Amino acid sequence: MRAAATLDFGVDIASVWMSNTLEDRIEALATEGRRYRLALRPFQIATLRIFQA
Repeated sequence: MRAAATLDFGVDIASVWMSNTLEDRIEALATEGRRYRLALRPFQIATLRIFQA
């Protein structure tokens, strides 16, 4: 089933990118300061690249 999560990094984040397993940047994702909200489809695996501010 679908799932939602909020990731709280504890420090300000400059950017979060969806990436592939080779860590190529695919899509920039919106952040909320220290947090990122993630929605997953059934059986989806998400790989994120996170850059600190």
